[in-house]
Amino acid sequence: MGKLPALALLVLLISASYPEAQAFSFGNIFNIGSIVKNIIGTVADIVGVFVPQKLAPDHSKEYRQFENDLLGQNKKLKEIYEKVDDSKDRTMELEKKLKTTADNLKKMTIGAQTREIQVLDMMNRIDDVIKKTNILTYSVTDVLTLQINDTVRKLGTMADLDSNMEALHKDIVEISDSFETLVKRTTKRESMSERSFQDFLKSIVSYKNRQPRDIMQNIWALFQKSAITDDLPSTFVSYVKQQSFEEKCDKDSTFQDKLKGIYNLVMITEFRHFLMQVVSYKYISIIDPVKNGNIRNDVNKFVEKLIHKSQDYIRIMKEAFAKIPTDIMRCDPAVHLKDDNNFELNNLFGAYYINVAQLDIRCDATCDQINVKRDLECVSVPESQSGDVVPYYCPQFQCKGRLHSCKKANSYSFCESQIPNEQRYRWITENPSKSMISSCDGNYINTMTQARCDSCMCLCSEEGAESDATRTVSLLPQMSDYKNNMVVTNVRFQKRDNVVHIQIEEGELLPEGRIKHGSQRWVPLKKFVYSRNTPEGSFSIVDGNDLLPLIPNDNFTFLSHDNRRLMLHDIKVDTDKVVTGVRFFLKKDNSIDPSKLIIMVHATKFDYFTGEVRHEKPNAHKWYDYEESRCTYCTVPSLTEANLNGRGNPMGSLRNVDVSGANQFLMFRASGNDNPDHMTIPFFDSRPAGIASHTALSGIGILHRSSRGYGGFLAPKLLGIDHSFAMTYELSYEKIESYKWH
Repeated sequence: MGKLPALALLVLLISASYPEAQAFSFGNIFNIGSIVKNIIGTVADIVGVFVPQKLAPDHSKEYRQFENDLLGQNKKLKEIYEKVDDSKDRTMELEKKLKTTADNLKKMTIGAQTREIQVLDMMNRIDDVIKKTNILTYSVTDVLTLQINDTVRKLGTMADLDSNMEALHKDIVEISDSFETLVKRTTKRESMSERSFQDFLKSIVSYKNRQPRDIMQNIWALFQKSAITDDLPSTFVSYVKQQSFEEKCDKDSTFQDKLKGIYNLVMITEFRHFLMQVVSYKYISIIDPVKNGNIRNDVNKFVEKLIHKSQDYIRIMKEAFAKIPTDIMRCDPAVHLKDDNNFELNNLFGAYYINVAQLDIRCDATCDQINVKRDLECVSVPESQSGDVVPYYCPQFQCKGRLHSCKKANSYSFCESQIPNEQRYRWITENPSKSMISSCDGNYINTMTQARCDSCMCLCSEEGAESDATRTVSLLPQMSDYKNNMVVTNVRFQKRDNVVHIQIEEGELLPEGRIKHGSQRWVPLKKFVYSRNTPEGSFSIVDGNDLLPLIPNDNFTFLSHDNRRLMLHDIKVDTDKVVTGVRFFLKKDNSIDPSKLIIMVHATKFDYFTGEVRHEKPNAHKWYDYEESRCTYCTVPSLTEANLNGRGNPMGSLRNVDVSGANQFLMFRASGNDNPDHMTIPFFDSRPAGIASHTALSGIGILHRSSRGYGGFLAPKLLGIDHSFAMTYELSYEKIESYKWH
């Protein structure tokens, strides 16, 4: 674990704050490999090094355009050759006129001219590669400097800059500087004598210390295990596993994406070194054709070494990726703002203080027997006994549902709210102080202190059509426009029309699970309309000028005392699919299990390398629930409850870091039993599950975030694309041979 300090820096080295760095991908490297093959004519397309059985995206149109552009250059070269031919003719004329025997001199002259033209041709072609390919003119140096400064700011101290990290930075910068020298020379942005340029190219193929080959070997060493240290990816995996929730939440990309960014950066550096080597060998072969045979062998040895090294890189990274989760989660906000960054199920479950006489004038019922759906009567005390007691009390707001779970609680006074759809009581206590009584901004009631029957502290579960409580969950699916290559990029909980919804954001899919910048948008929610035309109430949705009735427990469900279980699961889809929809779903009760609310995830087949949603393929679509989830780490022996008994107001805690585990569920309930000022817990976090939307998703989950004694918050969770499945490193001998210089 000796490289852990380096990892602390590397974790944040490739930041999504720098989209240029993140844009480097397998596809980009493949494309450049193809262009270099066509222009320089040495090694074959290196795409097969990485994925021999999976072709890279079809860029034939780009290549045709590229070739068309080259036609213009070829015309110019033709003019040069014509001038050379004209020069030859004039030379021959001159020889005839002078009657010299300069045939050998003429051959040498023509040979020199030809070599000069070949060099010019190669330089022009390299210049075109550089112009056509942004990656070749992109300077890694500036970005690395910015990223290190940003990382230091995030880590808060310079002391964490481990020597290995500094070495990696130094090595990449040196390769970048060498590459920039080549770019400036070939684009004529910097003059250099022929001798200096030859010396520079010779240094590239040199085995001396701190020359490019030695530098690349130092980078490679970071990916090799030693007797005392892990390789870099293994250390990265250990680092991620040690992260607390607060260190993992509110990240702009997955840890897999961060490691993939490091891998991309290393591969770009390898590729730049490879390109410099090829140019050097090619140049040397032109200016000294006698050595061409030996140079060809040297190039082929280097090609074979690079291919085998690349295979090892990919194998190491594939193994590391498979061990790194792709979770994207939110931390607590700086401040909890109700109905802004969170919302509650208003008045669904709450305290209700009653006197038995309000249900049974004979006082025969006991508190523990009460389980009723009915309005309460008024209660009074004889004037002769009243004194300072309020003689007559009628409830300001009835329980529009079920009264249950009652406990004996005599002699309480309370301050009753006068505002609908708020908590019923400001406070309830046995001996209120004068200041509490005088500050009561509702109805001060102490009638129960002198009532002749027992008084009870009950729970009210709002279940009737007349209820205005937030008790409805939409079961309608939200789908991305997958026919136009849009996939789910983010989700959030929302309360609209007094209904709880799960809303998706969609974005246009690009290769390797990336999302096109600026394509993201939130998919609008359906407009719900409530009616009190049934005992429980009903809903319709607005469809143009029409109202379409919804089916209870299929299109929506009412939460109640008997229907309040929510499953906390991660739903992960198959590796050949990407998330294109999500919904709440009511899994109805049977003889074994009670009904429960779950999420389901819709997924559609896609091509990882082209970024194409293949919605028209056979069996292209599938809905997943927790029983079909491909989430291997979610499998535990038994289902357990995230117990919220006795928990208080979620707004009271600003550090909710206790996170639900795999295969759990919770029950919506009233807050703490010793607190009569009940509210329904947990609350819902209404912010997007991810602070950024840079990646397609392989799954979605629900987590519960809380701290001891508090009801906590439900929040959606994203599972980013898993890159490990797409990385293939096996390559046949014949394929390797095809990449060599023949």
